[in-house]
This record gives sequence, C-alpha cells and structure tokens, in this order.
Amino acid sequence: MGSHPRALEIWEKVTDLAPVSLAEEWDNCGLQVGSPQTVVRRLLLALDPTPATLQAAVESGAEMVITHHPLIFSPLSSINTDGYVSGLVSRFLMASVVLYSAHTNLDSSEPGVSSVLASTLGIRNTSPLLPSKDHPHLGLGRIGTLDAPMTVGDMAALVSSRLGVDGLKICGDPHRSVTRVAVCGGSGSSLLGRVLANGGELYITGEIKHGTAIEAANQALALIDAGHYATERQAVEILKDYLTRCAEECGWALEILTGPGTGDPFSYWHGK
Repeated sequence: MGSHPRALEIWEKVTDLAPVSLAEEWDNCGLQVGSPQTVVRRLLLALDPTPATLQAAVESGAEMVITHHPLIFSPLSSINTDGYVSGLVSRFLMASVVLYSAHTNLDSSEPGVSSVLASTLGIRNTSPLLPSKDHPHLGLGRIGTLDAPMTVGDMAALVSSRLGVDGLKICGDPHRSVTRVAVCGGSGSSLLGRVLANGGELYITGEIKHGTAIEAANQALALIDAGHYATERQAVEILKDYLTRCAEECGWALEILTGPGTGDPFSYWHGK
C-alpha cells in the first residue's frame, strides 16, 4: 500500500513535464483554489473547471482537480457568490476540493497539447513555432512536414476524422498540395507571423480571427479552423498518462479519474 501524496507534490510532478516558466505572461497556471497541503487519494482531471467538474469530484470523492483551463484569469475584487467565477471558487472551497490549472505551460511542453496534436495529424520532425526563451526546444505551436504531400481538402478530412469534428472552416484552395504544416492547440491566430516565417503552407488551429484569415489568404497560406475545443481536448489524456506513470514511480496510492467531458460549447447549425 503506497502513500498518499499532497496536492503540492502532484503539482510539482506536473511542472516537471510542463514548467511554469513555459506559461505565457497573461496566463494563470498553478493553484486556483484550496490548500497545497491537502492529502490526495483521488485526483480528477478535466479540460474545464465547471460546476459539472466540481460535482464529479465531489461524487467520486476526489480531493483534487487539475484542469487545462484556469478558473481565475484576472484578479477577483470580491467573492460574490452570485457571480459565475467567484461563486464557483466558493463552491470549491466549501467542498474542500483543491483546484490547479496546467494551461499554456502544458500547451508548450513535450509531450504537450500542440506536439500531440501534430503527431495525431501525421506531422513529423516538428519544432516549436514560438520557442521558449528558457527552453528553446519547447514552446507554443509546432511546425513540421507530412510524410507525403496532401491537398488541403484531404487534410481537412483527416482533421475532421481524427479530431472528431463535425464541421470546420477552411481558408484557401482545397485542391492545393501541401507538405509543411503548422498546428497550435486552442486559439492560435497570434502565431500567424511565426507560421509564415517558418515556411508554413497550411496552419491548423482554432478560433481564427477574420483579419488573420484575410492576411493568410494574401500570403498564400491555407488555414483550417477546427475549433478551440477539438484542437486541445487531448490535454486531459496527456496529464492522465503522465501522472499515472508518476504515481507508479513514486509509489503513490492515487486513483486518477477523468471528469465529465464538457464537450464543445458550439455546435454546427445546418438550417434544419
């Protein structure tokens, strides 16, 4: 029978994989709610910190939750329990459930959200689009090559199939053949310049802005917008696989659960 780790010990293992120094300046990774000294017998992993996530933690007896997206992005001026964020903070506290977030640090790690996305889509020999100053071999996004040229349309079909996307948006000629492809899990419009600078022919990400698409079209760069959720849903499995190995290596008596999938909050309306 192994020992039960404290919440801080689990988080320290997460940061071995995804150092906090990889996080963007605007991000809020790490402790969101609760005590780092909490003893953890059950850990719940989820993409988003929602009421359903907390309910799943309480029902399963999990003392700790790690989500990809943070609950708190900006400082709270008050804990108004009628508000969504502050109300959920209060509910986590009342339930004595600790909440941590591994966000852009996990986006940039190896394995991480973007590196696993690239592998899932058959993109090889990858390097970061925006290398980290502290860890040059890590960073936001990935760019690499396909084993053989594919058309943008065929890549769109592959993205739809492998990411389970019912619909997606394309910018560019679907019959154009590409070999150098970039990806970024989540919202990746800000990395357009890095894709162009690295010779990208196709960029796959989520939440592409209108202006970004106009610029890409005039720079002969094809785009596939697969949505925020679909391009980073792999975050939970990355953490589960990694922390399962850590628990075995450390001799922890730790049950690791995955929370209810929040799913994509958007759906495609076909007019019927």
